[in-house]
Amino acid sequence: MVIGDRSATSSYEEWKSSWANSVQLVSDPDTATIRNYQLLHTAGGPSGTDISRPAEFLVDQNGIVRWSNFTEDIRIRARGNEMLAEARKIN
Repeated sequence: MVIGDRSATSSYEEWKSSWANSVQLVSDPDTATIRNYQLLHTAGGPSGTDISRPAEFLVDQNGIVRWSNFTEDIRIRARGNEMLAEARKIN
């Protein structure tokens, strides 16, 4: 599942079609989910809009977050091999 902040809402359908059915996309225009996961970066977007901090989660089939990676820097993300290693620990 990919959750986008309010800036992604206007291009949601175009973005969704580019991913076909490989991921579930959710728009969060009121930032409720972003706030729930404590990812809100107040005034971090263009023109001082609120945006989501970068984060990755591995969630098991029961909806339990088993691993998470948070960063304050949009350029820093978990590497694929790191996420796969963590996923293997879950199963």
